[in-house]
Amino acid sequence: MKVLIIEDSEDFLKSAKRLITRVLKHEMIETEPTKSVEQAIELIRTHADADIILLDMNYNGYHNDDKADGCKVASQLTEEECERIICMSGTPKCYEKYLRPLGVRHFGGKTGFDACLAGTCKCE
Repeated sequence: MKVLIIEDSEDFLKSAKRLITRVLKHEMIETEPTKSVEQAIELIRTHADADIILLDMNYNGYHNDDKADGCKVASQLTEEECERIICMSGTPKCYEKYLRPLGVRHFGGKTGFDACLAGTCKCE
């Protein structure tokens, strides 16, 4: 399984890579930290072969609800692209109100996304 991470923290990218590649035995698509909505969309479209997209909600400062970067990204994606997303941060309220209606089926947060990747989550 190929995993693409849309995330602004280089430290988190490194730790997630270790978990994804060493523990879960998935392939991680190498990227730089994401700094804008436009960059996130470009990465998703460039790496259309990604099976899973781990999407951070805020990577250009803190925002609330539908103003969050992840919500802006998801609103510009196709339903098929949204179905591959695991929401890595934000609040369940933001996820339920804005992302779930777009087809995003998983809310893993920063610490629970591994259960979504492993297929052991309680999402959907």
